[in-house]
Amino acid sequence: MSRSISRACVALAALLLSIALALGATLCLAPTAHADEATIFSQKLTKLVAGESPALTETIEAAFSDALSSAKREAFVDESRAEDFYFAQNGSGRCTITSVAMMVRRAAFLDGRSDWQDLGLDSVTADGWCSAGVKWNFETAGYDIGVIDVAGTSDALRELLDEHPEGIAAYDPNVPHAILLTDYDEETDTFFCADPANYKAGSRIPLAESWNGECRGSSQPRVVAGLTRAWVIQ
Repeated sequence: MSRSISRACVALAALLLSIALALGATLCLAPTAHADEATIFSQKLTKLVAGESPALTETIEAAFSDALSSAKREAFVDESRAEDFYFAQNGSGRCTITSVAMMVRRAAFLDGRSDWQDLGLDSVTADGWCSAGVKWNFETAGYDIGVIDVAGTSDALRELLDEHPEGIAAYDPNVPHAILLTDYDEETDTFFCADPANYKAGSRIPLAESWNGECRGSSQPRVVAGLTRAWVIQ
């Protein structure tokens, strides 16, 4: 009898886990009005099984969190949602603040904030722009933004992206131009970015196709080598 009960618990765990993964992804990609439903569902699900097994509860919570995070990142590469996250600079020399603004919006989306769509160029500019350009350190929408030196190597950029899934506002002082470095595809050894330059803005593109790429012979290694400064969320 105990073995039958054990098998039943395992089967139930597998079923609940699959439901958690599927519903987590579905709710994340649903309209913004349903953003909180994923968290509510997770809480109810874990409460349901809490009395059965603390280990099972922990497993479901971790799996649901991973699924939700993965689904949110998928939204960043969905071309139909590009305008939600990527936009153009509103004047010469505004590439830096625009890249930071895109970074902040993506961070708010990943954090599940209901106001993520309200965070954009206007709000970030109000907090982070001065007569000399983007402030090196400032606070906006609850995020601390700071400038760092970057080694200008692929390894350094990959490490930064691992730490910052919202992306980094990377700057090449010799072009000069800033872009939002968004992610890296290991299979193709390709960095992707959102370029705020007006004729390239509004989508996620390979780094080599950015304005920095045009200035550096469309060579990803040369573009990477030029990115020696970045604004990040600290």
